[in-house]
Amino acid sequence: MFGVILVVIILGVIFRFGLCAGFVGFFCHFWTWGVAITLESDRPYFETGLVALALVAAIAVTGCVMTRSRQERPLR
Repeated sequence: MFGVILVVIILGVIFRFGLCAGFVGFFCHFWTWGVAITLESDRPYFETGLVALALVAAIAVTGCVMTRSRQERPLR
């Protein structure tokens, strides 16, 4: 059931926003699939989860900046 929901979401993203957004969605999903993410800094896998979340956030910020830079009023 989870696979069907994932495919519907990714296809919706591809049809609405394009193929590149679909690739990014697949990448972010599979990048974070096996990563243990926690907010407890004393856990041994805290740094790994933090790096994974930072990478996903960097992808999101890069995409936002790249799309806004083509408009008349870029982000300030």
